Amino acid sequence: MLTEPMQTQSPVYVEYRCQKCWNSSIASSEDVGNAILCPYCRQANTVPEATVERVERALQLLERQPKLLEKSSQENPNAFLFDRELSDKEMYAIARRSTKVPLSDRNFSGHSNASIWQRAVAFFIDQILFAGTIFLGFCAVRWASTHGFAVENPFETIRRDQSIQAATWILIGIIPTLVSVLQWALISTSGQSIGKKLMLIRVVTDQGKVPGFLCGVVMRCWIPGILCMIPIVGNYWYVLDAICYFFGGRKFAHDYIASTRVVSIFS
Repeated sequence: MLTEPMQTQSPVYVEYRCQKCWNSSIASSEDVGNAILCPYCRQANTVPEATVERVERALQLLERQPKLLEKSSQENPNAFLFDRELSDKEMYAIARRSTKVPLSDRNFSGHSNASIWQRAVAFFIDQILFAGTIFLGFCAVRWASTHGFAVENPFETIRRDQSIQAATWILIGIIPTLVSVLQWALISTSGQSIGKKLMLIRVVTDQGKVPGFLCGVVMRCWIPGILCMIPIVGNYWYVLDAICYFFGGRKFAHDYIASTRVVSIFS
């Protein structure tokens, strides 16, 4: 009697990015959740979930590099790459690869916390940007008053050309609001306000991921802002901030509320 040959299920592979050298590699779906060594730099990486996109990228990677499976299971000539000082060419290659990695695939848990001067300068830049927009609004009002659209008191009824004067005063509120919305969007999607981008630092969760809107904006910005407006509590907020930073591992009070930290990108 003839029997059908037993069909063996082909292995499923998952594409992942090394969090140190940013090279793409593959791992078996059986290793999901486990730590494996990068074949390029021997950095330990946790294999991500076997999503359809990652499986498809793994197949494409195998088509381009058929010997990648052998490379993943053998010692690579570039192993322990980071045990020595990198050349400028190698650092440039790593930097180029890192810019092509989606933030959702990156994990910054291995990065060190940003210094207080980096955070202070970034905060100062953001505050100057916000205050500058308000200043521009007042300049617009001043310009209007000197060109025949005079308002004796900003809080009194507008006397001349109400449409132009109203539009001028609205600028004082609209422009700063738009700047704030832009900053919140940047924090939610990349963990970087404009000041943080310039200082090469990033807000991440305690798990090393981009914070998103809830942690990055609501918990980290809005709730501390509300607490600062509460009588008595607001008076001692900045004292609590300083205590948390210097005695709590370089994290401010709002970092603890949101379960976030600020890291240096190139640490």
